[in-house]
Amino acid sequence: MVARFLFVVNTEYVIKRHWPLTCPMNYELLQQLKQWRDEQARIEGVETYRVMNNATLEALIARRPSTLAELLEVKGIKEAKSRRYGKALLQMLQAQASSGDAGGDAETGEVRGVESREQVAESVGPEALPSAVEAPLTVSQFLDSLNLELSGMAARLCGEVSEFNIWNNSFVFFSLKDSQDGSVLKCGMPYARYQVCGVDVKVGDEVIVEGFPKMYKPRGELSLQVGVIEYAGEGELKKAYDALHKKLELVGAFSLERKRPIPEFAEKIALITSEQGAAIGDFTMNLARAGIHVDFYPTLVEGKKAVFDIIEAIRYFNQTPDRYDVLVLIRGGGSLESLQAFNTEALVQEIVSSRIPVLAGIGHERDVSLAALVADHMVSTPTAAARYLSISWDEARARLGLYSSALSRVMQEFRMLVCERVRVGEESIRRALGDIVERVGMAQAAFREAVALFPAYCHRVTLRLGTDAALWQAKTDAAVLNTRDQVKALEARLRQYDPARALQLGYSLVRREGRIIRDAARVAVGDRIDIQLGQGSIESEVIGIT
Repeated sequence: MVARFLFVVNTEYVIKRHWPLTCPMNYELLQQLKQWRDEQARIEGVETYRVMNNATLEALIARRPSTLAELLEVKGIKEAKSRRYGKALLQMLQAQASSGDAGGDAETGEVRGVESREQVAESVGPEALPSAVEAPLTVSQFLDSLNLELSGMAARLCGEVSEFNIWNNSFVFFSLKDSQDGSVLKCGMPYARYQVCGVDVKVGDEVIVEGFPKMYKPRGELSLQVGVIEYAGEGELKKAYDALHKKLELVGAFSLERKRPIPEFAEKIALITSEQGAAIGDFTMNLARAGIHVDFYPTLVEGKKAVFDIIEAIRYFNQTPDRYDVLVLIRGGGSLESLQAFNTEALVQEIVSSRIPVLAGIGHERDVSLAALVADHMVSTPTAAARYLSISWDEARARLGLYSSALSRVMQEFRMLVCERVRVGEESIRRALGDIVERVGMAQAAFREAVALFPAYCHRVTLRLGTDAALWQAKTDAAVLNTRDQVKALEARLRQYDPARALQLGYSLVRREGRIIRDAARVAVGDRIDIQLGQGSIESEVIGIT
């Protein structure tokens, strides 16, 4: 069953409901049908949608069937559901219609009385009334009709267990005996629901069961189909509590090492509690009014039946664990009997395996519930849970106020410091600008003076250039003549030392592998040598060395 309410905690709490009904009568009838549907699901030990979904209930209100034939025309109701629930549904619809008509017409003031049999037959159809002669029923049909009648006789019973048997780990069979007159009633319930109830029933135990009677067709035996079983009496409850406490302690369920820290600034909270009672009011009134978002899943919190709702809620929130910072489980104070749901092994294991850190705020008189002991953090009441989650926000808000005041003071001091520095800087700039203006004035005067003297300066430069040009020309001519004489002297010396001149005189150059030979020891007999003459060259071979 999905979350039915959404609380957004900011400046106010907003409740969103699915399928709003503008007509008060229709809304009241829908609530009655839902209450019947939920109770029937608990008795049968199945999910509510398996009995009837919301769309089918709304279709019932829209069509208002008055006969079984019309009931079968409603989408979502087949033959089996018509046989099982048809009579109860028609009774609720007709009772609501009768209560609506009995008051008369509010506008005209007409008072409607009780209709005759003919009027009823005309309005609801002849099949709604028994006929004078009816075809005989088969045994199976009779038992089906009988079971349909019995399904509306749900009851809460107390008795002593006289027989107990677990069949194939799928079903539990036991008998309840009346301690006064010894009357015995056979009972049965699914083993899975028995485990969730968290009891270890033995012959002789006093128990309380809830269920509805049903005929077992193959043997024609009457038994009670049990949906919830719990111990009767404070002593049995305390004994079961102590046994489970010891078991959980041995496996380390209470150890601090296993528990996770609750986030200091929890923003997204998954809340599980009853929408009735004072717990939710105490929690929301004391929760920080800003920065926190709460998704609320309403459940039962009283007795053993509540364990199924709470487990379903925990599993629903754990489908999307990343959406929440903490899962809060709260309820007001109560006796050990009223806190049974919080002392069952199934719920404890669900809390231990939760992927969301769990904060438990379960008010109590004497005993601390096992669910609170295995939670990641435990406080005494719903109010304490809200304050635990709010204290970080409140302290942060208080610190923020102090920081804001301190920041204002610092900003004021900084502003005064900046103003003073701006004033000093302004004075310095004024003085610097004065110096700059003075220097610019002096530069302007010097520039004007230079401009006035520039023609005379240009005339002097022109005269100097004329004089210097003649001098430079004479020096240049002398330098050229001197350089020419030096070049001629060098040419003469080069001709004197030119190797070609020596070759013309009959000398020769001898080379071996391109290198000039100056020593006969540098060649050997058989070496090839080149002899360069004044005109041409000779390739020769050494045939002797002296």
